[in-house]
Amino acid sequence: MVTKKEIIVPEDKTGQRLDYFLSQIDIGLSRSRIQDLIKDNKINVNGKCEKSHSKVKQGNIIQIEIPEPVEI
Repeated sequence: MVTKKEIIVPEDKTGQRLDYFLSQIDIGLSRSRIQDLIKDNKINVNGKCEKSHSKVKQGNIIQIEIPEPVEI
């Protein structure tokens, strides 16, 4: 099962790195996990894949797909 979340960037967060912005809000993911999801194209900004260092802007719509953890 995949959990999907959608976040809209507020004005006061404009200019922050994508990975940093997401690590500062309460989505239950570490910055490292966020970076992994970005690399795996599971996090999109306005429907496009971005890099961790991309800057967010007010009104950006960030879509996140969080896959179920894999049992070892």
